[in-house]
Amino acid sequence: MNELLGEALVEHGVVEFSLYQSTQAIGKEDFDFKVKVLKELVEHHVKEEEKEFFPKAKKELGDDSLELLGKEMKAAFEQELESDFRQPLYDNLRQVLAGALKPVPSERKPIKARQSA
Repeated sequence: MNELLGEALVEHGVVEFSLYQSTQAIGKEDFDFKVKVLKELVEHHVKEEEKEFFPKAKKELGDDSLELLGKEMKAAFEQELESDFRQPLYDNLRQVLAGALKPVPSERKPIKARQSA
């Protein structure tokens, strides 16, 4: 896992948690606030991925692989639109909160050591 992928995974988790909170707030007083935050998180994340992640993926994968991947993702997305997103979302959140997704140790020096270097 590199820094860019690690950050993206954390942001996905934050978006998923915000989506969970928004669905829990449907019909409640704080729904609009939670949806506004969700929207801002998604917009920020999309801008970052379009600027940094996608160009690197395109360079590494090439046009043919990306075209095939895009078709596969579109088909999977269309299939998922027919199902309820909430259960997989809740399952994923349970895994994250239980620590099922553990980060790979960084090769960088600890912050303290870098500051004194």
